[in-house]
Amino acid sequence: MMLDILHRHVARDMDGFPRISNYGDCGDGPASCDGCGTKIVDRFLMRVGSSSWHEQCVTCSACGVPLSKSCYYRHNGLYCKNDYDRLFGVKCGRCGEPLGARELVMRAGPSHVYHVGCFACVACMQPLQKGQQYVVKAGGGQLFCRTDFEKEIFLMQQTVGSPQPDDGLVLDENCRPRDGRRGPKRPRTILTSVQRRQFKASFEVSPKPCRKVREALAKDTGLSVRVVQVWFQNQRAKMKKIQRKSKQDDKNMNNNNANNTDK
Repeated sequence: MMLDILHRHVARDMDGFPRISNYGDCGDGPASCDGCGTKIVDRFLMRVGSSSWHEQCVTCSACGVPLSKSCYYRHNGLYCKNDYDRLFGVKCGRCGEPLGARELVMRAGPSHVYHVGCFACVACMQPLQKGQQYVVKAGGGQLFCRTDFEKEIFLMQQTVGSPQPDDGLVLDENCRPRDGRRGPKRPRTILTSVQRRQFKASFEVSPKPCRKVREALAKDTGLSVRVVQVWFQNQRAKMKKIQRKSKQDDKNMNNNNANNTDK
């Protein structure tokens, strides 16, 4: 993204000869318009950064309004401020509306931002207060207070079975202790099926990936590196538990076989 001030340059003298100094690196021939791709043979041209444009081509790619003083440049397109904010600006994780640059906002982790009025539980609609435990649902960014989150998990257990706590649920960071006797209790991040598949595929390659791989996974899934790290820790613990149980089952089976032989 680039906010650029538009400059009007003289491309040709009154007698029709080009002013070479205004063409930048284009040599002594006419500059090409970055908007339509044709040569600029008009007397005046507009400069956006280091690129040249026909005056009539300097319009917002979204609404078509002519841009005369400044513009936003992204993906080879020009945008007015309103359309740039609407299309590319930071949006509220709940209502989806753009967040103003100077607007007071609430943050939940590294990737979720909300209007102050939208920072509320989606179930009971009660505003979430500072220090209160809450859960951010991965993928959609939905917020739950602890009580309603536990209700949702209970309902899931009654209908489709309990999700594995180390498979689809990951403890989130930055939350105060629930009581003074125990360590900090953290709200959980619920992984989507796509995120779980990505994690499991990586786990099959390496149960203990290096930091570079964890950072790449975090970027691909939109989660924090800490959440990725905790999931792998939980998954390794789960696999060890399964292995121990398998060994114990084998041992019990061997003992039973031995007892049957003795009889």
